[in-house]
Amino acid sequence: MSTAPSKISPAETDETEPGHDLLSFLLEHIPDRIYFKDRESRFLRISHALAEFFSLKDPAEAIGRSDFDFFTREHAQPAFDDEQRIIATGQSIVGKVEKETLPDGRVGWCITTKMPLRDKRGAIVGTCGISKDFTVQKNLEDSLERSNALLATKQTELQHTLDELRKTHEQLKAAQRQLIDAEKIQSLGRLAFGVAHEVRNPLNILNMAVEFLGGQAAVTADPTTKAIVATMKDAVVRADAVVTELMDASGAAELTRELHPIEPVICSAVARYEERLAQAGVALEMDLSPGLPELSIDPKRIEETLAGILQNAFDAMPAGGRLIVRASEQQVLDAESDAGSRSARKLRSGDRIVRIEIADTGSGIPKERIDDIFDPFFTTKATGEGIGLGLTVCRKIVELHGGRIAIASKEAEGTCVFIDLPVEDKPSASR
Repeated sequence: MSTAPSKISPAETDETEPGHDLLSFLLEHIPDRIYFKDRESRFLRISHALAEFFSLKDPAEAIGRSDFDFFTREHAQPAFDDEQRIIATGQSIVGKVEKETLPDGRVGWCITTKMPLRDKRGAIVGTCGISKDFTVQKNLEDSLERSNALLATKQTELQHTLDELRKTHEQLKAAQRQLIDAEKIQSLGRLAFGVAHEVRNPLNILNMAVEFLGGQAAVTADPTTKAIVATMKDAVVRADAVVTELMDASGAAELTRELHPIEPVICSAVARYEERLAQAGVALEMDLSPGLPELSIDPKRIEETLAGILQNAFDAMPAGGRLIVRASEQQVLDAESDAGSRSARKLRSGDRIVRIEIADTGSGIPKERIDDIFDPFFTTKATGEGIGLGLTVCRKIVELHGGRIAIASKEAEGTCVFIDLPVEDKPSASR
């Protein structure tokens, strides 16, 4: 490693060269730090600005000394190496940013240009240089960088907080919706029990009366009277079906669950519509994964649920289309919130499920109405074609099985219903 050069005396410098007065003027008045050094990097002459920087009373005090006398080795050694390289190669250094460290702990920054110092014959006899202090600007730049970094960090934190707030807001909206839905179902349950008590008894009486009238000879002999009695009987049956649907939607009906294969249940539901689908020009596609596990289900209720969804899909394609029925074993990736739920069980991330998908290419559901699709008495069908409890009942039955149901739809493109049913090792107790 190079070592600090030895010192020389002020008497060895020469101030008799032409232009000395002009040089003296520059050295005395220019604010940048100017210096001349010999081949061993010892100062020959320095400006007043550099003397002030070194805390010297007279610039002559620096003559014969080197950077090692005024700076820590952290700065002095690289500066010495640069100057020796200039002397050896004759190549200048222009605009180099240097960090200057002083023994008293001060740190400064400058932009330095150094070049070879030549005599009248062109021989390199040392170096000369000029350094422009930009410590204030560098500190401002560093401060700005730190501020920008801090701002970026704060922005990231704020964005994270905003994302969390949005997520929490969505969860609160979902919880609110679940609470509203739960209250609707509870209200529907109270209505169902009231209807069952107040309506079913009169319906039973009317049904018996219609059955009695239908058996009378006078009725069977007159076609008009027979048609009226038949219409009355049909009206009683439809009214009783509405009461049953209300009871189902309220969750009042019990499940009879058993460990049962799901594939024949799906196939049985689809079989109800195969002939009608073919006649309506609807192409049926079945994609059931082999080896689907048995599920703890009420087969009849699940089949009725699937049939109801298939009916909706069929109704959405009066001019034909495609109906796709898929089933596969999957794993739950998105955990559900229990907020507002009155179900005993909810699916959790990692749970095994069988997912059933029923997709059609029908009319779809308007975006602004998709959130209401499971509400009691909501329907997109014409008056007299349904009371709007079908999907309410479907959701209730799926939830009683510990599963979930969701709908994705795009108007004029079609609808897909997703049903997730949990895979259990043992059948649950009847509910």
